[in-house]
Amino acid sequence: MFWGLLRFVLRQIDHDGDPIRKRVAAFFFANPLTGLTMDQNLTPGPEEIRVVFLAQPTDEEVSGIISLYIEAGWWEPGADSAGLVKKLVAGSHCFAAAVIDGRIVGMARAISDRASDAYIQDVTVTGAQRHRGVASMLISAVLDRLTGDGIGWIALVAERGTEVLYDRLGFFPMQGAVAMRLRS
Repeated sequence: MFWGLLRFVLRQIDHDGDPIRKRVAAFFFANPLTGLTMDQNLTPGPEEIRVVFLAQPTDEEVSGIISLYIEAGWWEPGADSAGLVKKLVAGSHCFAAAVIDGRIVGMARAISDRASDAYIQDVTVTGAQRHRGVASMLISAVLDRLTGDGIGWIALVAERGTEVLYDRLGFFPMQGAVAMRLRS
């Protein structure tokens, strides 16, 4: 509970990369008294949840990613393939995976122009791990990577019912904007 609250407070201190936030985070994440590192579990529970960034996923990691796409209903059998997943990962600005005991249980990725703008997409967590803070950990890691890479304009299209999650992480509805997709 304490570590989750600390992470929330650190996110609220500043959204523009304030040096104070960075010093406070550095104290907690690099301090031998806390014993925490940046990729350690901040959610209490029996398993350690780690967030890792993938660039060239192994066949086992690809299989885990495919399982998440299937569970989310975003996979078209016959049309999608392991090769497609490898291209998605390689073409993303960053691809974060939440891992428990070597198994991928969640993912989030960002696409960008690598200069100023980025979109977060494909955020999903397997049903057994939902409501444990996994999605927040994934999105926070992706946001840290994007802002660290100098990306200042970050957006996403949220599914209905997920607005509370994204609001807590600093996102807000874009007035006058409508998400649109090309008809296929």
